[in-house]
Amino acid sequence: MPRLARPAQGKYADFARSVRALREAAGMSVQDLSDASRVPLSSIYAAESGTRLPSEENFAAMARALGADAEHAAEMRRSAQRKALHDQLPHDDNDSGPGAFAHVTSAPELSTLLRSLHARAGSPSLRTIARAAHASPAAVSRFLNGQLPADLNLLNAFLKALDVTDEEREAVSTLWRKRQSGRISRPNQQALALLYGSATSCAYPGCTVPLITWDGDQPRTAVEIVHIESYSSTSYADLDRYDNLLLLCPEHHRRSKSASPAELKAWKADQTARSRAAAPPQQSPDNAKQANARPRTPGLHRREQEVLP
Repeated sequence: MPRLARPAQGKYADFARSVRALREAAGMSVQDLSDASRVPLSSIYAAESGTRLPSEENFAAMARALGADAEHAAEMRRSAQRKALHDQLPHDDNDSGPGAFAHVTSAPELSTLLRSLHARAGSPSLRTIARAAHASPAAVSRFLNGQLPADLNLLNAFLKALDVTDEEREAVSTLWRKRQSGRISRPNQQALALLYGSATSCAYPGCTVPLITWDGDQPRTAVEIVHIESYSSTSYADLDRYDNLLLLCPEHHRRSKSASPAELKAWKADQTARSRAAAPPQQSPDNAKQANARPRTPGLHRREQEVLP
């Protein structure tokens, strides 16, 4: 027996009620719609409960099976997506939006806000924004996913294509300046001491490139500092902590760009383990005291011991 769809109460509740109304007007059950559209039952139930939107392909198939106008159905889905994104956006008192950027510390948060601006602008295609900003669609995609461009002029071109207000442009520009400052910041002295003190060579497993090479009497660093979690997934404050840093030679630094944070953490653990294995055993405080104690000469009294050189 087919289950009953849950009441529409998710973030796409209005969309869900419209879908259910279309299905009931067509005189179809959920099973009938699934059979006619070849869309899985679970996807239809989710769409009618408001928990998630069906994919564009699935909803287009559902619309055809229901006899709905294709363009009207596509607009239904776009409107639901815009509304959900807008609802996620924190608003300040005058609903202009800039206050929403004040708390952003990571790219996922920034991505949510940028996608809200994109939806408010009518969800123009990546190619449309790219043409307006004289950039590539790939650069626009990275931007909407929270990766701000390195060039401020390109950032302003993207924002202009999204028709943002002057206040919103200034808010995003402030974030851009903070990000640039974070990118050129350096770990503090304690983090650097721990980093170089807990390694003997490049962190890549099996690599023996040392931390330092010598050019005559001059030492040269042979490795580069790499962030395990990048700006795209962590806050500015956590970017340069010791746990987020490892040392890699130039060759393996290039390879690290395709490695996941989990892999980089494993490299760091291996690097630390190699350093600890190579370090001399540490003495306990009691053993150190005994090692530093002056040996007693047999057959001499205490006072005679004290005057020995």
